[in-house]
Amino acid sequence: MAPTVASSQAIVTDVLDAADEDDPFDAAIDVRYEFSSYSSLLVREQPCYQGSDADCPSGSTVLLRRELKAERTIHRMVISPRIGLYRDLELSADLPIVLLDQTNLDFASGVTPQNSTVYRENQPNSSLFTVPFNGTQRSGFGDMRIGLKYSPLNFQRDETEPTWVLGFYYTAPTGKLKTATSDGVGEGIHTIELYTTISRRATSWLEPYFNFHGAFRFPASETLFEDRGLTQTLVSPGNSLGIQLGTEFIPWEDNTSDARLEFDLGFRADYHFEGREYTQLFEALGNSACNSNPDCLLTTYTRELKDNPAQTLQLGHTDGITDVEQYGIYSTWIGLHYQPVRYFQLGAKFMYSRQTAHYITNSDPGKDLDGNGPVQEDGTEGNEYSPVYLEGIDSPAGDPASAPNATRFRAQNADSFHVMVHLTGKF
Repeated sequence: MAPTVASSQAIVTDVLDAADEDDPFDAAIDVRYEFSSYSSLLVREQPCYQGSDADCPSGSTVLLRRELKAERTIHRMVISPRIGLYRDLELSADLPIVLLDQTNLDFASGVTPQNSTVYRENQPNSSLFTVPFNGTQRSGFGDMRIGLKYSPLNFQRDETEPTWVLGFYYTAPTGKLKTATSDGVGEGIHTIELYTTISRRATSWLEPYFNFHGAFRFPASETLFEDRGLTQTLVSPGNSLGIQLGTEFIPWEDNTSDARLEFDLGFRADYHFEGREYTQLFEALGNSACNSNPDCLLTTYTRELKDNPAQTLQLGHTDGITDVEQYGIYSTWIGLHYQPVRYFQLGAKFMYSRQTAHYITNSDPGKDLDGNGPVQEDGTEGNEYSPVYLEGIDSPAGDPASAPNATRFRAQNADSFHVMVHLTGKF
């Protein structure tokens, strides 16, 4: 006799509902604690000239020089009420409370104030910012997320079908705006997330699932992602697309009491398009002593310098937001869910993520408005430099003879670890 297939579905395709004859109303509240730790190595382009530098004996080139190590720690508490609106239709909200969010920078191994290109001891006019740099200890209510999901196919209703979920999330800019000089945790953007997930109970103890998702971001009215003019090539944070593959293992399940134990193993891949972002350098750049030093030009927007060569403190300086090139994130995780009775669940999850190497100061110099060659300050259509281009950090590499001041920063070896524990009560 074939084993009985259980009547539950995977956590990722679980949808609360209402208006069933035997279950007219479903609701739940989830409380979870999240810890995230990020680390990365920041390197910087440096021209190397054959004949004068021992590091490039075979020809002039551009090297990637170790500069900084970056670390970020986040502690969050998230309260998530959920309610069934109709059959297989759920409304939810995520209410995030950031307990601590801090980014710190220090010299990479082998780098000192004597050989660093970022901080040079007793040389304020040629130091981008002070190292070590300890960022603000941020906390407060974050950006709230509202979700709606619907299950057109449901294994619980028809065991010949998979469970299929269509979902939507909207993240509102409800948190205090995060600036380099404030302790806010809100990002000042509207985010729309769309996803579809499908799972199928293959056996009584195995349920694989697949998810495809995308996120689209738009600046809010109060934001650092400003459109400053025609020659600016990027304004918004980059959008993203991704997939998720996983399997839930159910070693024990009691259909009578609706109790079960589940293990979740999965993999996720996301592609982030180029855009403007909060990066590891955000606070350090936004708080740079150069911003108040008329003799230091490293954080002054190049366009304004071209328009007004006489340096004054009224010229625009970076707020810390920079253009970031496209990159990928690969993640894997293991999770545990235990439901001793129908109305209570507890769980834990550990996830590891790795970012591909990418430039985090990557603004285009501007736009060639008149078609007469490279970007110029005195083109026939006016100044063609981008209002967010900083020669001190955005100057690209190339032939050292044509790009003698390559200054871009690149994030490498970017790892993150995430731990989550949660308690869920159902009604």
